[in-house]
Amino acid sequence: PAAAAATSTVTTVPGSGTEASATAPRPVTRSMHDDLFVQMAVHLGLRALRRPDSWEHTLLFSPSSMAKQFWPAMPGSFMAIIIRATGGLGWYKCPNGHLYAVGECTRPMETSHCRHPGCGATIGGRNHVSVGGNVMVNTGSLIQDAPTGYINVPEKDCDDIQRMSRLSCRLLRFLTHLLLSTAVAVSPTLHARSIVALMGGNAAENAKKTIERLNESMEADWAVLLRITGASESDLALLMHGVIRNMEQMRGSAQSNLNTNAARENFEANFEAKCITPVFGRDRREFAFAFKQELKESNSSAQLQMLLGDDRFQSLFERDLERKPKATTGAGAGAGAAAAGQAPTSADRRLWQIREPLTFDAFEQAFNSRPSNSGTYPLIALLLKEEARLTLVKYTADILAWHALLYEVLPMFTLSRDEARALTNREAVARLPPSRRAEGMKILDRFCEAFNATFPLVTLLHECNANPFLTKDGRVDLSGSGTLSDPMSADKSVFFSLPAMSHGETDAQGLCTIRVLQELQNCHNSLLDVLDKHVPGRSVAAQSTTVSYATHPDVLRRLLIIYDREESLMPILRLNVEQEIAYSSGGPLGFNMTGIQTAIAGTVVGAAQPLVVHVHPYSFAGDMQSNGLIAKLTTRCPQQPLDASVKGAISREITTQMQALELTQVLQACTEFLVAINVVSMSATAAAAPLDAYVQRARLVPLAKWHAVAPPAVRQHICLHHLQALLLALEEQLQGSFLDRVCLRYREPLPLAQERALLEAAPRMKLDVLLPTLRDLMVGQLTSDQWPADAELRTYLTYATNVDLDAEDWFAAFFPESLTLAMTHATFVVLNDLQRRTTA
Repeated sequence: PAAAAATSTVTTVPGSGTEASATAPRPVTRSMHDDLFVQMAVHLGLRALRRPDSWEHTLLFSPSSMAKQFWPAMPGSFMAIIIRATGGLGWYKCPNGHLYAVGECTRPMETSHCRHPGCGATIGGRNHVSVGGNVMVNTGSLIQDAPTGYINVPEKDCDDIQRMSRLSCRLLRFLTHLLLSTAVAVSPTLHARSIVALMGGNAAENAKKTIERLNESMEADWAVLLRITGASESDLALLMHGVIRNMEQMRGSAQSNLNTNAARENFEANFEAKCITPVFGRDRREFAFAFKQELKESNSSAQLQMLLGDDRFQSLFERDLERKPKATTGAGAGAGAAAAGQAPTSADRRLWQIREPLTFDAFEQAFNSRPSNSGTYPLIALLLKEEARLTLVKYTADILAWHALLYEVLPMFTLSRDEARALTNREAVARLPPSRRAEGMKILDRFCEAFNATFPLVTLLHECNANPFLTKDGRVDLSGSGTLSDPMSADKSVFFSLPAMSHGETDAQGLCTIRVLQELQNCHNSLLDVLDKHVPGRSVAAQSTTVSYATHPDVLRRLLIIYDREESLMPILRLNVEQEIAYSSGGPLGFNMTGIQTAIAGTVVGAAQPLVVHVHPYSFAGDMQSNGLIAKLTTRCPQQPLDASVKGAISREITTQMQALELTQVLQACTEFLVAINVVSMSATAAAAPLDAYVQRARLVPLAKWHAVAPPAVRQHICLHHLQALLLALEEQLQGSFLDRVCLRYREPLPLAQERALLEAAPRMKLDVLLPTLRDLMVGQLTSDQWPADAELRTYLTYATNVDLDAEDWFAAFFPESLTLAMTHATFVVLNDLQRRTTA
């Protein structure tokens, strides 16, 4: 059958418009790789024919009947894949029970409509409060229901099936794809369309396209199996034949009926125990040799045996001790012994003994050969799974060191977003004193290396949107084209490395290093979580240690897991390798897994502690106005005017423009933080908290720095409810009154009728919200004459700032519609004077 399959193929293509059938001879000189696949397919098909009640028979001859069954090696929950792929999203159900997700902080800040066909219900919410009928769902409940049928799984998630080992999962997936491909090849007219439907393909897809898709999946599975086992292609194929042969042992333990998830799990456990472990859980070289002897299929082995001679060939495989010379009598005894071959001399044994080198692949292969190792040695299992990311954790210190340099040369609020886009990393280093520029370039070089190594971890950048600065194959592309290799360098904009909050998907560069640090923190802490659960006696801090750009790099590195395979792991493996040196006992390497796990805990992890990486978002000049933060502050924290005597004392105690600027920077950072973390308005009691305590405890501003910028009057008298008034007073001291910067076309006096209407409406409106919004409109939009003076002021207030006045009932009911942009300046003056008189 193998020879027949290798020399002919059916080429019927249903649905192509020109259906034709032909049997075309294939050249005998096909690649060994393809021959191996054909041989495995034929062997698997023969086994299926012998077992009509089996899973493989059903998949080969009636694949459509598997649509509602639980397929082996498929994910237990489709939602689990989605949740892992999309990261930290909040999941909700609309009033009609349809799922949707919320990004960023996972709490709703805007409304939309459910896109489920025929639904259209209002979803989301405002100010972190869901619209009525919308319910937040625990992600744990979403991953309980396992789907039936074939599941298209992203390649990176194929190994994340928790029910069995990675080797077993990949092996079963390979056999599944091989059976489906064989089914299409054997009967394309009968099975092609049903298999396309099973795999979720296009209905117009033909048999040829289906086989191509299956072949791609098989090749991916095969490549992973080669890497896991460390075997050559021919030896892996031989081991696969051993697994297929062992499928005979499945009789009575698992039938074709996989109607429940429990039945699937039972099938997988039996398949792993009876078919895979007997082959891959033993001396694979010994198994391969015995199997070759049994099958008598290896021409290369026969040629090698002829070349070396029988004695040396058997000695090479350390099997000569079991051979006995043929019994002869008389004069032919000596010749018979010579012909049979005697045991080799001690010199021959030393010459031909096989000793496998100690490599990482050999260790990984040995660990994965026993499915139980993952549960017994969880620290090793996690290290092998996360090794690529663990290698990157060390870069946390280099990224934060670059942040420290940027904050030194680019103080908060001294750089606008546009200026940051135009400033390169090299130009930022040039702002250091000349004596420190060489050191600064070394910090930059380390940062560039760290960024380019770690940024591919960030698959999602802004909310649930794919990272636009990575190519499809995971290369860094800061051009955003998605096709170029454009890594971080000294000549790239600091906009990519200054951590800053995003204003939207098109302004997400500031999230790059924030997301990288989040990934590195999670990887670091996940290993420590496993360590703390399974390795007793380790000294762990009661709380996670908070680090930031202000933490000295040497101190930070002592807290991090610093992992390098050659320097960290291989010395441990050399001390814990187990290999007999006696002749015929050399076999594959063994390892003292308990000793390795203990050594990893003591040396690789060492004194590392759980960390919280505190990233200080950079505050750009102009963001307060463009984001409407002054106005938003009043909705989060009730504000009060500043006492005239306190205002005068602060003005006298601030002696320089630099002190005023630095104090403004600290206050604006506090304002941003208050607006970001408070879902609803604070109570009056909470708003009366002293600013001095808040700055030091919540914002972690060092005491020396705070005392240097805040005069005694601020530290002693200012509370959170004075923030707005103090910021406006400092702005006036630094830049003069913002009213003087308003364009003349928007400074017309109020006509008597409009002034009367405004004064009548004022008691019914929230002036603590309206006045900051008017100020933001003037500062952000009306310093130039770009807008029509006769436009309705009410309209511009609703969309020219980020404050949602439409949600305020008093604004819709009482704000005079007759006011125009030309009257903005006068409107503010009238209302501001009224508020001062009222609170005096």
